[in-house]
Amino acid sequence: MGAPSVSGIAAILNLDGSPVSPSEVERMANALKPYGPDRQKTLMRGNAAFVFCLHELTPEDRFERQPLLLANRLVILFDGRIDNRSELSDAIGIAVSDMHS
Repeated sequence: MGAPSVSGIAAILNLDGSPVSPSEVERMANALKPYGPDRQKTLMRGNAAFVFCLHELTPEDRFERQPLLLANRLVILFDGRIDNRSELSDAIGIAVSDMHS
């Protein structure tokens, strides 16, 4: 069996409002290590924690910065890929060269 050919993401949300323990996050991150040999990042926010483990498979993967925290209140994790970057940049009015930043 070869190495996994995907990246990994995970999240914990305690619906009772209790904080996520660092040991839970560490256990989750360790379980995802085979899916993220190139970079791992965790984000803890009170009763929620997020883990991203990157396996660089495409040239664009080096620009990954997940999990993203926006406006100090929204967290984004994305599990997928965008194959039509040039068409997407045309549709939303962003230069292809700016799609990498």
